[in-house]
Amino acid sequence: MPIPFDILAPETRGITLKVTKGGYTLTLAANRTFEGPILIKFRPTDKNLNISLSVTIGKNAKATIVEEWPSDVRPATINYDVRIAANEKSDLRWITIQNVAKTSIMAEKRKTTIGNKAEVNIYSFDFGAKRLESHCEQSIGAEAECNLTSVARTQGTQHFDIICDESFTGKSGRGEIRCKGVAQDTSHLKFGGLLTIEKTAGGTQAYLKQETLNLSSKAKVSATPALNIKTNDVKAGHGASIRNLSPEELFYLASRGINEKMGKKMLTEAFLKEVLNELADLPDVQKRVTSFL
Repeated sequence: MPIPFDILAPETRGITLKVTKGGYTLTLAANRTFEGPILIKFRPTDKNLNISLSVTIGKNAKATIVEEWPSDVRPATINYDVRIAANEKSDLRWITIQNVAKTSIMAEKRKTTIGNKAEVNIYSFDFGAKRLESHCEQSIGAEAECNLTSVARTQGTQHFDIICDESFTGKSGRGEIRCKGVAQDTSHLKFGGLLTIEKTAGGTQAYLKQETLNLSSKAKVSATPALNIKTNDVKAGHGASIRNLSPEELFYLASRGINEKMGKKMLTEAFLKEVLNELADLPDVQKRVTSFL
């Protein structure tokens, strides 16, 4: 069976892709700084996909990986299991842009293990699929940091169920889960999340925040953040908010010659501006994400 994705990088030294009996393994060598983003781009297909990918970032390595699922990926079902290991003192930025065909049903499981003193920043942008079930889980070691940003936009009859969890196992870890969603039409958008701080993780600082902008009275949205703290020596918290678009806002925009469609696009871009600004060094990524809003 052919590999279902291409690996594109400015420099391929230190990057190893292998096909194994259980799936695919991608390894980035230790003690290297990989210039420019490494792109994992899934190939067009209408055949059902069942993919297992294991990614390892070597000790002291630094890299940005962009994973892209374009709209010409259109199988009936997609099952995707990706496991990421960021070894000690590594620095990884992982960006997923998911825009598969809106006829597909997609189930994603992503588990990231962050080694001691490593830093991982994950950005997940979900726009495609008729139905999406996504579970992202991070395990964070001593003096390590992991920040996860999940952005989702649902429209039509799309149904997204997104769960983002972080577990701190070592001392003095840091991390934030930030979920931002925009729901339109009769779509369903659900965020769930859990921060767990183990007894061995004293000195941890963590926060879980879920925000949803509801642009339709017929859309269904929910947000359920939770904490599981097993030691007292921590700083942790959570919050959730759902903002509904009011008729007054639409009237205000209309009075300035802005139609409803354009007004909703402007509100969505403003809602996500903070996230997009964090990717200023990746203008191609910013452009791709903005094109789906």
